[in-house]
Amino acid sequence: MENRDLYNQRFENLLQQVTSSTQREWLMERRENRTATLFTDDVLRDFFQTWRQDPRYSNTIFIITGNIPMPEMQPENSLEAYHVPLLIHSPLLPQPGVISHTASHHDLYQTLVDLLSGSYGLSAPPYTTSLGNILCEDDQFPFRAVPFLDRAGNISEIYFNGLFLNAQK
Repeated sequence: MENRDLYNQRFENLLQQVTSSTQREWLMERRENRTATLFTDDVLRDFFQTWRQDPRYSNTIFIITGNIPMPEMQPENSLEAYHVPLLIHSPLLPQPGVISHTASHHDLYQTLVDLLSGSYGLSAPPYTTSLGNILCEDDQFPFRAVPFLDRAGNISEIYFNGLFLNAQK
């Protein structure tokens, strides 16, 4: 990480604002992860500031995601072990939003088709072979089934309509 001392100092400054000893301890145990997050935030900010100068920016959809969670963050439950970041950015999106319901990478395809045919005005077929749903702030798709692959490529867990099922437990 570039400028490690700078990010360590920024971490210390943020840590001084935390009054709960439990939260301070939690942050201190994850210091490396949190300073890397501060660095990543700056890199993404610089990336988008640079791209805003490019004429293609106004006609681009940016997708930034991960495929594995940060194991250092010690998930609180089995479903949280699959939590990865997802950022979709485009100047043509009508407003910012946060998706808080369970979603999957399968939802990216259907979401892109919806964005391209809606915000970008391109024609898209009325039906697709997508296994996913359109990502939206309110979960307008009550039926949701998401299979999860483990590191060996097996499906032993599934999220199904609010339930997280695990074949081993």
